[in-house]
Amino acid sequence: MPGSSPCMLEKPHTLPSEEATKRLGVDPATGLNNEEARRRLEICGPNVLETGKRKGFLEVFLEQFKNLFVLMLLAATVFSFYVGETVDAVLILAIVLFMAILGAVQEYRAERILEALKKLASPKARVLRDGRIVMVDASEIVPGDVIIVMEGDRVPADARLLEAKDLYVDESTLTGESVPVHKKADTILPEDTIVSDQINMLFSSTYVVRGTGKAVVTATGKNTYIGRIARMVAETRAEKTPFQVELDRLAKKIAAIVVFIATLSFIIGYVLQEAELVDLLLTSIALAVAAVPEGLPAITVIVFSIAAWNMARRNALVRRLAAVEALGSASVIATDK
Repeated sequence: MPGSSPCMLEKPHTLPSEEATKRLGVDPATGLNNEEARRRLEICGPNVLETGKRKGFLEVFLEQFKNLFVLMLLAATVFSFYVGETVDAVLILAIVLFMAILGAVQEYRAERILEALKKLASPKARVLRDGRIVMVDASEIVPGDVIIVMEGDRVPADARLLEAKDLYVDESTLTGESVPVHKKADTILPEDTIVSDQINMLFSSTYVVRGTGKAVVTATGKNTYIGRIARMVAETRAEKTPFQVELDRLAKKIAAIVVFIATLSFIIGYVLQEAELVDLLLTSIALAVAAVPEGLPAITVIVFSIAAWNMARRNALVRRLAAVEALGSASVIATDK
């Protein structure tokens, strides 16, 4: 096999199949040899999708504290310790930790289950190596590999068709179109042809519903069409649910009212000179701490956890507890195909 090979062949649908294999440095009759395949795997990386940085339990746990109510409770805990109200401080801290642990365990458990399901679903693929058809893990496929697809197979990577016999592919995962696409190998298409019209291409994550085909892999992993979509999804920032927005708004209102009352209490006490300045300050802060609803965040987490558990019993996995509320407030779900 010749020297270096690109990790992605640009616009393969515009090339004749012979030109595609030439640029990828592979003989379509024998495929890559094992040594060349290993070299390309080291250069291009495994054929897996990017799903964003995996969060550890500590990171998931700390995310539970990104809440104004929780920060108010932590401030109340610190003050209670400072003034010697150890029992109150311990109780408030216990509530906060209980809420954070419960939420973190639920979300972390959901992530681990999804990871396990992904591993179980790791497909195999028929690849032509050293002139023989062998079954390899889809993650080990590299650009330039010659793959064989049959009815029922999931396409493991983006590929330019070399041969196609009565080949129909379900591309609904990419395009939303439920009608299988009739694929043809001997077609050369214009550069601006959209994905749904590229009948000489196979795309990762689509399914063969009929026929057989032979193709040369043009892109793997993050360079595939579905990989680019996955990367954009992984980079998307999660928005707050309506309940989280309302809870933050309520927390801000309570904080404003508490600060106002505490300040007013301090001013009145100072004007009337009923106590020392330090005592007035401590009394005002104590009043503010007493007004914080310690149980509200814990109650919401418990309710959401129960809802997530009930959904899990019906085989529905909840990744974020806050999503339970968003789902419950939906009256109509509109989908395209």
